[in-house]
Amino acid sequence: MDKIILSVVIISYNQEKYIRNAIDSVLMQKVNFKYELILADDCSPDNTKKILEEYEKKYPNIIKIAKRNKNMGSTKNILNAGKISKGKYITTLEGDDYWSDKNKLQMQVDFLENNSNYIGVAHLQEGRNLDDKPLGIFPSWIKKDIDVNMSYFEEGKDFSLSTCLYKNIYKEKKYQDELEYLLSLHRIVGDLQLCYFLLEHGIIHIINKPMMIYRVIKKDGESNYNSNNSASNINLTNMIILRKIDDSSNNKYNFFVRYCNCITMGFCLNLLTFKLSAIGNFFKYCPKKYKVKIAMLIPYYTIKIVLNRRK
Repeated sequence: MDKIILSVVIISYNQEKYIRNAIDSVLMQKVNFKYELILADDCSPDNTKKILEEYEKKYPNIIKIAKRNKNMGSTKNILNAGKISKGKYITTLEGDDYWSDKNKLQMQVDFLENNSNYIGVAHLQEGRNLDDKPLGIFPSWIKKDIDVNMSYFEEGKDFSLSTCLYKNIYKEKKYQDELEYLLSLHRIVGDLQLCYFLLEHGIIHIINKPMMIYRVIKKDGESNYNSNNSASNINLTNMIILRKIDDSSNNKYNFFVRYCNCITMGFCLNLLTFKLSAIGNFFKYCPKKYKVKIAMLIPYYTIKIVLNRRK
């Protein structure tokens, strides 16, 4: 029991309203192994830091605070916390979300201990608004326990990184340069890059069970990236990151579907808000070999999106 099996990292910024929920959902876990809880607040101007210090004093054998002298953005925050972690495995939780199943960590660690050929194991999550109203289970395309590899990523299908528990890649020297590069592609967005990285190096098992609550926050002191950015900007950012990944890997994979999804959504969203000039930004970052084909498919996918939203 002296060896730390798992490192749990909670990253936070301006989340004093929710951070207790996040920490308590970790401390409620029923496990038969030793774990550490690293609290990595990115210099919040609110009272988040004071709350973290309160928990550190109460649970000194479990909790440690990652010291920050200046705001570094969530991707560097995650990278730094990963580097100081000691666990064989690692998982992250954002300060405005929380885990809903007390057996989550034991279930995931048991799976990896018994299946060393997998790099990680994830599960479903439930979206809720500020009134705690359920908004659906995500990713919606997963209907049973399933293994995902890079081919799923190429098809535009994502697993929830925020639910994933994986081998501690931050301790492996052979991964450091690649991780540093991928997490330097955006100051805040890191899920896309880390999903890509994990699938580049292994297989992820998905448990068909929601064990986490993701807060879809709107107004009232919005605290996360998805709340503070329009759907159009999120799609464009993902596309820019994807293009950089594509270029750095010498077009190793076929990301046509992912480019097509981003451009189609960008086209629809900007058309609805009469921001026609913004549509061109999506094609700006699209590889030349895909532009004509995607342009021809936009009407088809636009109709498909409209019909799906009416259901």
